[in-house]
Amino acid sequence: MKVFKKVLLILLLLIITTPDVYAIDKDQIKIKIGGLELDAKETNEFYVTTTFRSEKEKLELTTSEEGVEVIGAGNYDMPDDKLDIPFSFKKDGETLEYVIHISKRKTPNNPIDFNSINLYIDGKKYDVNYGYGLIIKVPFERKNVHISMNTKQEGLEIEKEIEDGYLELKENETKIHVTFKTEDDKYDYNISINKTKDVKNKETAYNNIMGWVYLGFMIIIIILLIITILFDRRNKKDKLGKVGKVFSIINICLFIIALVLFSIISICEAWLKIFTVNQVDGHSMDNTMHDGQVIVEYNKKTKYKRGDIVTANVKMYDNEKNIYICKRVIGIPGDEIEIKDNILYINGKKQNEPYIKEEMVTFDLKVKLNDDEYFLMGDNRNHSLDSRTQGPIKESQIKSKIIYRFK
Repeated sequence: MKVFKKVLLILLLLIITTPDVYAIDKDQIKIKIGGLELDAKETNEFYVTTTFRSEKEKLELTTSEEGVEVIGAGNYDMPDDKLDIPFSFKKDGETLEYVIHISKRKTPNNPIDFNSINLYIDGKKYDVNYGYGLIIKVPFERKNVHISMNTKQEGLEIEKEIEDGYLELKENETKIHVTFKTEDDKYDYNISINKTKDVKNKETAYNNIMGWVYLGFMIIIIILLIITILFDRRNKKDKLGKVGKVFSIINICLFIIALVLFSIISICEAWLKIFTVNQVDGHSMDNTMHDGQVIVEYNKKTKYKRGDIVTANVKMYDNEKNIYICKRVIGIPGDEIEIKDNILYINGKKQNEPYIKEEMVTFDLKVKLNDDEYFLMGDNRNHSLDSRTQGPIKESQIKSKIIYRFK
């Protein structure tokens, strides 16, 4: 009875000390303002710029999770300058609070040229395109980043909360609010620098797991083999009779089963190295592929052609481990890639790209690919980090080709 009371007390303590879990699932939340979809997981404060003609803005808030109260959805009258819209989601005593800052552009007699704006973080150039902001991910152990911003456009002022130089990072997310101004135009922009946890490379983790599986099977096989040999010797010496024979047969059967399982795992593991089932992470390939979509990758080296969707192993930061990106092959070895006035040319020929999400707004560039280089871009051009800023991708960096996408 005393033992039962102790067990009951331990279970009660475990229930009391179990940490709270979030009641609201952010993955189920959808936020839309004027047709622009915002990511509830990335931040709780959004900056959006609307046209000078806008009189009303419609905020759509939905969630597929049951029991969540949505507060703040509806149509809002747009003032002459800016509007702040707070909204929230409530469930079981938990409240997720958000706010959208909407700024209205003035009549664009002297519009802002976003291609003239240069943003550098740790020496790497980032595109400042028309949109609600820029989200940058850095390793979790980073304490600070070096940031600088300038423009070649005459009459354009850049107002930001920090001076150029080293910026000390907060624990999880660091926000920088920037305002671009000309005499007749104004644009609010938000830069969010998020720290990411140090996650092991999937391939390394997989190899470590398979290594332990192989080692475990080898130990089991060796132990069964030793037991079978020792018991067989004892049986011959002491003449254990039918019991000894049955035990010996059982050990031999177990040894054979372990050996067969080991062979099956080896064959499956070989196939898994050729084909991998994975998930899309991010929105740079919208609308061709969406975040969370399940895909099948073919991992053997092959000849990649224009239009193929591939994954590549690239380094985004000098002191960060390589990460995998998923992009479309635009240029193959020997091609000359040119982007002029937001139009793509390959070897001097204008390209028709029906797969891109929206009209591309980017800077001009021209590059000639070497014999082992490919030019990759995301289909969601205005929200994709790709060869435009990272440069051509070496053939050795390409990991796999997407051969099937589940709906």
